Formats: sequence, C-alpha cells, structure tokens
Amino acid sequence: MLFDTVSLTNSKAELTIDSAMFSQPVGTKNVITAIGRNANGISTYKNFSTVIRKQYKCASGAAHKWVKQTYSWDAENKTCTAEAVCSACGEKLSESANAEYVQTKAPSCEAAGTGVYTASFTNKVFAKQTKTVPVTMSEHKWSEWSESKKATASADGERTRKCEVCGQEQKERIPASGETVHRYCGANRYKTAAMIADDSAAFTDSEYVLLASGTSYADALAGVPLAKAYNAPILLTSRDILPNDTLEQIKSLKNVRKVIILGGTGVVGEEVEKQIQQNGYITERIAGATRFETAAK
Repeated sequence: MLFDTVSLTNSKAELTIDSAMFSQPVGTKNVITAIGRNANGISTYKNFSTVIRKQYKCASGAAHKWVKQTYSWDAENKTCTAEAVCSACGEKLSESANAEYVQTKAPSCEAAGTGVYTASFTNKVFAKQTKTVPVTMSEHKWSEWSESKKATASADGERTRKCEVCGQEQKERIPASGETVHRYCGANRYKTAAMIADDSAAFTDSEYVLLASGTSYADALAGVPLAKAYNAPILLTSRDILPNDTLEQIKSLKNVRKVIILGGTGVVGEEVEKQIQQNGYITERIAGATRFETAAK
C-alpha cells in the first residue's frame, strides 16, 4: 500500500507502512509525506527535514512492473490523473497533477486560437501529458452600415459594413420599397378632387365634407388643417353651380351629415349652398372679409 500523506496526533505513535517496510517514531502532529516512487520501486518519504528511502517491492519479491498507464483529465482540464497496474501483483498506482496552461495561438475574428494544458508527474512511472484545446474566436468589430446601392420602388438596394480588425466586408440587401407613383387625373379639377376622396379609405366613416372654390385655391389650401382634424375630404365647386361629380361624391360618403363651406358668397354662392341643403345636408360657412380672415377662422 502507498500513503501520500499521513498525519499523526499521538506523541507515542509509530508510522508503519507495510510490515516489509520501515518504522519511524514521530512527534505530536508530525506529518509523513510521500515524495514519490521511481520505476524500480524506490519510495521516498519526508518527515519534516528527514528524507527516508525504502525499497518497496511487490508480493513477488521483485520490483513492481508498472504497466497499462492511463491518463484522464477533469472537465476543466485543470488536473490530470494517471493510473498504472503492476503486472506481477495487480496493485494499482495513481497520481494527480495540476496542469499549467499556455495559449499557443491567439484567436482572431476569422479563426479560433489554441491553448495547451501540460501536466507533469513526480512519479517517473508516468509520462508528462499535454492536451490542446481550441480558444473561441474573437468577435468582429463592425463599422456603421453604409448604403452602397439605393433601393428603388422595384429594385433592391444594398448596404455594406467592414470589420475594423480583419477587414472582412459584410453585405446586406435593402428590399425594394414597392412604392409607385400614382396619378389622379380627372376630366377637370372637380372630378380630380372627387377621385382623391373616393380612393381614400380614410374618408369612409367621415361625417364631414369641406367644400371650397375650384377657381381660387386660397380657401382650399387654408382648409387643409381643418380637413385633417375632421378626417374629411376637400371637394371643389364653381361659384354658382355645384358640379355633378362633387355632389355624387358627397352622396357616396354614407356617413356625411354636414358640409362645411370655405369662403364667402363671393367664391361659393348661395345657390350652391341651397343645393346642398336640398339634398339633406346641414351646411356651415366659414368666411371672412378677405381670404386672410377666412384662413384665420
């Protein structure tokens, strides 16, 4: 049998390592430490400063013949354990050694690095062991994205960025916007305004319509914020006659109950207002002495 470390607390105790070995009296709490054993069966022990050597042979009377050396690493590669068996008597020998780590190749953003763990044993029966492990790649240090090709309505674009460490370039597709230019074009300005109102789903539930002069743009322009607030379309009319396209568009908006007239009777006459009322709608007029006063209201 082989002891690595034995602690004795009895001042009269003796350390006995096998009947064929030796006895050594020790003092209180003295420690006998096994330093190692060579391939010829010479075991070395230390009692404080006294070094004791003793021939330790197997049951056959000859020196042990250590064979079947095996080595295993712990999960973190910090310790390597060696084991051997005597071919003569079957006794087992083992030793664990702490490993030293050295990085042999630094990692980059393009390739992993390597490191080596090395374990050296005091018992000459066991050979020095090494284990090479990979070191995780470092991460790319990317620059900001730069648009190299602008996307259009029908064609994809492209943007690129570059690693500031290794220079690798990365590209990414910018999807086509899918947006197209749509033209509203009626036979006249009144029809064009009606087409815009008819094409927007936003006006489906509107309760209001704004009516402005089709010959003077100022009131229609000033009414845009009000149209936004009411979620209402702006339709156009002549001074004295309500265009049929305009009237039909008002009727197509099923929830409309009030028509707000922008401007005085000089731009949208009373006859137009009466025609709207005759079709069952409430009217309200916003008007000032000038277009500036109308806009202010």
